[in-house]
This record gives sequence, structure tokens and C-alpha cells, in this order.
Amino acid sequence: MGQLQKKLSSLPSDTPLDRGRPLVEHLGELRVRLVWSFAWVGGMVLPGWFLSQRLIEQMARVTGPMVYLAPTEAFAVRLKLSMILGLVLGAPFVIYHLWRFVGVALTISERRVVLGALPVSYLLFSAGSALGGFLIVPAGLRFLLGFSSTALRPFLSVEACVGFALWTSFGLGLLCFNSRW
Repeated sequence: MGQLQKKLSSLPSDTPLDRGRPLVEHLGELRVRLVWSFAWVGGMVLPGWFLSQRLIEQMARVTGPMVYLAPTEAFAVRLKLSMILGLVLGAPFVIYHLWRFVGVALTISERRVVLGALPVSYLLFSAGSALGGFLIVPAGLRFLLGFSSTALRPFLSVEACVGFALWTSFGLGLLCFNSRW
């Protein structure tokens, strides 16, 4: 165990020997890390834009053709989906910068706990979200669309379907993230 503590205590830090710094220096470092994180997530929105169309088409295979009810709805849904995908794709970078900012203030035992829990939590959240997006949402949509009849026909908006998929995936991600296995 002594070797692990030695490794954890020698983790790279942006502050030499973790010395105390004035508040202005901490705020400056926070500003730089936030700018880099927002820039990275913003850069990931572009690949998210191209992935969003594929995800909408994949959902349309289950629901049938979807409609948009406002002139800007199709664009807004695709932009919202691409921004969420940008956040998902940029999450490791944001988590890294969060760790670099907060990690220097933690004790060795706190670092050990965070470094042990963070990868597992991230993987569990990702697995839960993937389970929701690729299995539960299509099955749920098929089940819910099964209630249609000649008197009750589904006329689904793209906003409603994407919102259902996002909230279901996010909820299952949180459920798996909070699991105590």
C-alpha cells in the first residue's frame, strides 16, 4: 500500500509542491481550464452534428416518419442533440481538467477514493446511457406505439421522440451510475 500512496502523492500538479496560492491565481487557473473545456466541448459539437442525423434516422426506423410542428423545430432538435453529443464526446477532457484543478487540494486518501471511483462511475454511466439509447428506447417506443388503433393514430414530433430518448438514456445512466454493485 505504501507504493500506491507514493504514486498518488507524486501525481502531476499544476502548482509546484502544491503550495498555497492567492485567490486570484486560483481564479485565473479556473478560467483557463473552463475556457479549454468549453472550447473542447464546442469543438465536439461538429462531429455531434453529423451523428445527430444518424440517430434521428435510427429512431425513425422504429417510430416511422416523424414530423416537426414549428419552422425551427427540426433545426433546434438537431442542434440540441449535437450539443449533448458534444458534451458526451468532450466529457473525458472536461473530467481531466476538473481533476487537475481539484486534485491538488485533495489529501492522498481522498485522491485514492476519487481515482478509484471516477473511472468506474464514468463507465457505469456510459453503459447505462448506451443501454437506454440502444435497447430500452427502441423497445419502449415499440411498446408505446403498440397502443395505436384505427381510432388512435400516432403522429409523433421529432422533439417528443428525441426528448423521450434523451431523458430515458440519461435516467438509465444515472441509475447505473448510482448502483452499488
